[in-house]
Amino acid sequence: IITILLFLSIYIGGVYLLLRPFNDYRVFAAGYIVIGLFLLSQYIYGKKVAINSVKATPWEDPVAEQITRSLSKSMGIKQPKIMIGNFGAPNAFAVGRKNSGVVVVSKTLVNILNPEELEAVIAHEISHLRSRDTIVMLLGHTMDVIVLNIIYRAAYNTNSLFGTLFGGVVVVLGTIIRGFILIPLRFISRKREYVADYDSVKYSHNSTALASALRRINQYHVDTESREPPEINALSFWSSSRSIVERLFGTHPPVNKRINKIYAHAEELSTTDKEQKRGRKYVSHQR
Repeated sequence: IITILLFLSIYIGGVYLLLRPFNDYRVFAAGYIVIGLFLLSQYIYGKKVAINSVKATPWEDPVAEQITRSLSKSMGIKQPKIMIGNFGAPNAFAVGRKNSGVVVVSKTLVNILNPEELEAVIAHEISHLRSRDTIVMLLGHTMDVIVLNIIYRAAYNTNSLFGTLFGGVVVVLGTIIRGFILIPLRFISRKREYVADYDSVKYSHNSTALASALRRINQYHVDTESREPPEINALSFWSSSRSIVERLFGTHPPVNKRINKIYAHAEELSTTDKEQKRGRKYVSHQR
């Protein structure tokens, strides 16, 4: 709920700042309606766009189906569809709503991971569906794309002095709005990645597999120049962004930090499990 409220506040404030130079309530109304309708269309059709961008098809694999069914039952959500696509890179992502979601894995990912590592990755993606992270990230990414396109259009509007001045104002305001969108979005995204890693360790019962999967995927990207489509970058299990800015403000934490957190999660869960077992033994002894 907090994430959704933050998203709505960014939307309302961002559109207001972008249209403030017009100082006309009709422009404000039209802006909110047009951008609102566009975001609604992304909410409805964004899943299809993401799936089509990697040419995903249903993955009719009994092992993958069993893994997805078991994990979904443990996490308390409806089993998502499992699909396989052509990313050009080993990766995975989840799209859709909590009880009508889709998990997509790349063919390369299936080729380089063993079954335990694949299970850990699928658990991570199902966690995103359960927490409704995919909706927030998809809409947030869409808002950023809208603002970025407006900035680009304004930057090239230099046919007159007025156009140049107006374009400069829009570029400055747009950059500020992008900051309002991206900084909270990146903060939320990084936090949700850690939570999804935690759930993966908890429900797959295998921290080593998740850490190993991250290492394999990272090494593959180091050895090759393959990249996934930009439509799914923010949604993916592993982000291909490598610039210094993306490392600082990217949607995904650095791999080494994720791996360290994974082992910390495993230790925490192990300690909790031992305490629960001691508690059950104590209750049994009292009886």
